[in-house]
Amino acid sequence: MIHQLSMYLIFIKKPQNIIWGFFCCLLVYFSTASNIGFSAPAMRNQNYYESDQALLIKELKISLENLRSLVNNHETEIRMYDEKLKNVDSIIEGVRDQCSDTAKGQKEQLKGSTSALEERIGALEEITRGLLTDLKQFKTFTSETTSFLTQYKQRMTDLERSLDLQNKNIQHLQTALKAMMSALQVKGSLEITTSDDSTSATDTILYRVKPGDSLEKIARNLNTDVQVIKRLNNMTNDKIIVGKQIKVPDNKVPDNSKK
Repeated sequence: MIHQLSMYLIFIKKPQNIIWGFFCCLLVYFSTASNIGFSAPAMRNQNYYESDQALLIKELKISLENLRSLVNNHETEIRMYDEKLKNVDSIIEGVRDQCSDTAKGQKEQLKGSTSALEERIGALEEITRGLLTDLKQFKTFTSETTSFLTQYKQRMTDLERSLDLQNKNIQHLQTALKAMMSALQVKGSLEITTSDDSTSATDTILYRVKPGDSLEKIARNLNTDVQVIKRLNNMTNDKIIVGKQIKVPDNKVPDNSKK
């Protein structure tokens, strides 16, 4: 039984369980010895008791050796785990240092980026203020332009009204001029009729126009009127051509009339 218990304790991995197993073995040993001593002292002889006690001691020594070797193995494993923990701690420290360095670098980068962004934001704020100032000026200019356009429209309306009045006055003047022209035409027709009556009885001759002549000069030399000469030649204006012959009343013939 003790041997089975000791073999069971060999497969226990934790040192605490090993210690508890050792105490359990001692407890079993003393309980067995007490049972042997008090239950059948008369049935067993002294040699059998001593041999059984020696066997128990031997088994306990074997168990203690096994426990010692197991404890040594566990101590070796514990040292290995300690070394691994140290390595892990060193790795963690390296990772921690690397993370701290990375964090510092990122903080520096963030500071630089933040300063650059702050500068950009400041520049954008300046641009925004400039735009707001320009917008205010534009609004002022727009209001002034609107008022100017309103005044210009009012002036255009006044000019249109004045032009309408002037057109009406021009129409009145044209009407008056037409009336005056009609009156002058009637007067001219009366004068032409009178001249026709006065010159109907006179004869006409041909007169060759000389350089420097004009109807007024010719009429003055012939003691006649310009309208009479124009009527005799069916002329609509006072233009005459040098060398051309025209009809004139036979009042006084110049020297070149027959040339």
